Amino acid sequence: MVRKIVLGALLASASAVPAQAANIVTNGGFEAPVAGTFFVNYASGSTGINGWTVGPNGDNVDIVSGPPDATGIPYEGQQYLDLVGFGSAGSIFQNLATTAGQVYTLTFAFSHNSFGGTPSAAANILIDGITLSSITH
Repeated sequence: MVRKIVLGALLASASAVPAQAANIVTNGGFEAPVAGTFFVNYASGSTGINGWTVGPNGDNVDIVSGPPDATGIPYEGQQYLDLVGFGSAGSIFQNLATTAGQVYTLTFAFSHNSFGGTPSAAANILIDGITLSSITH
């Protein structure tokens, strides 16, 4: 069974881990491809971020790889995903192969946009287009 998981928020890292601890998410730390510059923007429908597709409807996102004092600090590795992109909330998704009856745990880190001045952030987790959870900090 293939499930589509969509995340909407400023995400630093994501992984879905079944009980036996095998990671089924590709590029959960957003380390590939290497941005090489301060950031790289990906437009709606782009598959340029290994394993991920940028959401529809004009969404755009950034992979940020700049000095931590200027951009924020990645949860892991050297890069992070900024779902605000060029001014609007974006989304990403990837299809995950799952097994019926298997238990999976989704873990991720997220934060507000360090350039936006808003000290809160929200994330929506959808599976097959149905909202599984919404969280805010």
